[in-house]
Amino acid sequence: TPQKLGDSGNQPITCIAERPEWSNASLSQAHRPPKAFFFDVGVEIGQSAMLALGQPLRKACMFAWNTPNFEPPANVQQRSGDTWQKVCLRQSSIAQRMLRKVQADGERQGFDLLKTSDVWMVEPSPDYAPLLQQIVGMHPLRAHALMHVAITPSDDTADQSSRYTMANSAGCHRKRCGKNLTRIAGALNLNRLLISHTRRDDFVVLKVDVEAREYSLLPCLVHSPAVTLVDHLLLERHDKSLDADAAARERLDFALTTMSALGIHVHTGWP
Repeated sequence: TPQKLGDSGNQPITCIAERPEWSNASLSQAHRPPKAFFFDVGVEIGQSAMLALGQPLRKACMFAWNTPNFEPPANVQQRSGDTWQKVCLRQSSIAQRMLRKVQADGERQGFDLLKTSDVWMVEPSPDYAPLLQQIVGMHPLRAHALMHVAITPSDDTADQSSRYTMANSAGCHRKRCGKNLTRIAGALNLNRLLISHTRRDDFVVLKVDVEAREYSLLPCLVHSPAVTLVDHLLLERHDKSLDADAAARERLDFALTTMSALGIHVHTGWP
């Protein structure tokens, strides 16, 4: 059923739960040992991915500077007063505490999320592509970047409506993301991403911070076999930033309730 996207276009888009031609890790990776995954959907400067890679707060916020090149100001006073750095450290502290709980659950199941997980970063804005490349360079065996790619519940190859732009957000770097997102190179179905990389015996953490696109992504996810692959959902809801109708909010609430009923740990307080 077509659903409304939480973006500036807010156009109906089809939920594609699965397709037989998609690669399936349960078949293609049947002989590897179970492992942990962290999917960072909506990466921006990469602080969540860095935390999942086991980095401390300061390192996780290494790119959180309100400068054109994401580098710390040369002036010491400007560095100490940089509001974005302060916000990143505060939010990352909350995220770190949440990740420790997820880490503890993984350890009970024999997984070390912060030391051994594969970290997949999905980010549409070209503003952040150089930063993702640096993170991959720092962690070449664990970090993977899907750059200039928007996550979607629709078909990433055939449905042209999946090639949408996102509303300009005050949280984007120097407020440039709305303009730059018109240069999105492609889109990727969330269900396909999960099915092609993970198996039921893996430990899978899905972080979603997609500026209100969760209103379409998650209701579609619960109609896909991909939902059974997820162990933890880390979600930042954008109820206040989206003029969503009551039906859209009800669909999202129902999706989260369904995930909880399936045994998925749903964390809605991701900063």
